[in-house]
Amino acid sequence: MTASAIDWEDFLQANQAWLRTVIAARGARSADEVDEIFQNVALAVLGQKAPIQDSSKIYPWLYSLAVNQVRLYCRGKGRYQKRIDTLREDNSGAETSSEPEPLEWLLSRERQIRVREALDRLPPEAREVLLLKYFHQWNYKEIAEKLGATVSAVQAKLHRARAALKKEIRL
Repeated sequence: MTASAIDWEDFLQANQAWLRTVIAARGARSADEVDEIFQNVALAVLGQKAPIQDSSKIYPWLYSLAVNQVRLYCRGKGRYQKRIDTLREDNSGAETSSEPEPLEWLLSRERQIRVREALDRLPPEAREVLLLKYFHQWNYKEIAEKLGATVSAVQAKLHRARAALKKEIRL
């Protein structure tokens, strides 16, 4: 299949889930921001002036395009620096409840918050590879294909990301 023969609307629809994960991991603070950035990615794909000739580079190109759109969005809005503080404020309001909850629920909620906060402290590259592996449940080959890396590079990134997450959780 050549890149010029691709139905870009269908291609974007089929790859929407992992692209949204990358967008969220790279700096989008809310679902609305993810939607807006994904729309910018779609506009860039549909408005491309020079279609990709090598079909093996479509996924890495799409990944790179999504990362660049997030950077442009965050730079333009000036929100990237406030992201962690806003997430903490949002989480603190969700913890209050008028009725006492079971101990198991509280421990589970606390664990989720600690993992989410630890993920937020990780570099974007580590955060996105962890989300692609464990949220989307992709194997190494799928991640490597989408990010334009080798399987061994993905394994190394995941190893470092897991170690960094473990360290952050212990803090």
